[in-house]
Amino acid sequence: MELTTEQIRGIWNPIESGISVSLLQKWVVCKRRCYMHYVDRIREKPNFQADIPKLYGRIFQSCIDDDPSQLQSIRAIYGIENADPLVETIRKQSEIYKEFWKEEDTRFGKGQREEKLDTLYKLPNGKSVRLIGYIDRFHNNVNGHQYIIDTKARGKEQEHLLDGLHLDIQMMFYSLLTPHSPHKTIIHDVVHRIGAIPSSPRKRKAESIEELKQRQLQHCIDNPEKYFARFRKQVFLEDFYNFKTYVFNPLLTDFVHWYENLGTENSTNWMKPYGIYDPLFSGRQGTYHDFICTGSTKGLEKI
Repeated sequence: MELTTEQIRGIWNPIESGISVSLLQKWVVCKRRCYMHYVDRIREKPNFQADIPKLYGRIFQSCIDDDPSQLQSIRAIYGIENADPLVETIRKQSEIYKEFWKEEDTRFGKGQREEKLDTLYKLPNGKSVRLIGYIDRFHNNVNGHQYIIDTKARGKEQEHLLDGLHLDIQMMFYSLLTPHSPHKTIIHDVVHRIGAIPSSPRKRKAESIEELKQRQLQHCIDNPEKYFARFRKQVFLEDFYNFKTYVFNPLLTDFVHWYENLGTENSTNWMKPYGIYDPLFSGRQGTYHDFICTGSTKGLEKI
């Protein structure tokens, strides 16, 4: 049974409570599944092995920030016997990470970790929405240059997509919400999971899991450049204009229209069907990648 507009707003009102980038990401993928998550309150049950890829980044950031709160919640959900061995491995890798980037991080200047963003954003139609989020790291150096750093833990990086950072929904979302500066650099900070890269040691016969983990950690110590990478993109006023004009403003306008019409006869709460080929959501470039990101028409023709 479909809920009324009033019932929906009693359960969930993102216009007032705030729109996050994770909400927009879910909504862009599928409106109806987004509705199931936030209104129907249906979620997948925790599965430790299946959830390791998404847990890795949260734990890694907590270790860098020396913030035990995230670790405590993960232990409560997945159990100490599951969480603690993973936390210990990631803690050791985070120490290798900090040493590897020590010199560069010093040059960034004064920084804030896990900075909370909360601001009203005015749309072209005059409506205002509340935008919220947390930046992993935000730096202002002595020259007034700003650095927005978002850390992602991955098994394999799609490096060919990183030339489109000035169109990345998460990075540009944070860029728009931070104080204005004509000199702003966004940094996609990649951490490859221990044991996930192709050259990582594999289990030997008669070798315990603990022995394997020790060899894999040693591999990270000996080859940190294979586990840690940073992809940088300086964003200019033109980049902000294009992102707001062609991505952000239309996206938020459509989201508000969708939300305001939930529970009415004008609802557009459709479900994305199966059988659709979508290269962007599967980590590929797509037909117009080079044209959108750089303006290159190589391989394209006018029809």
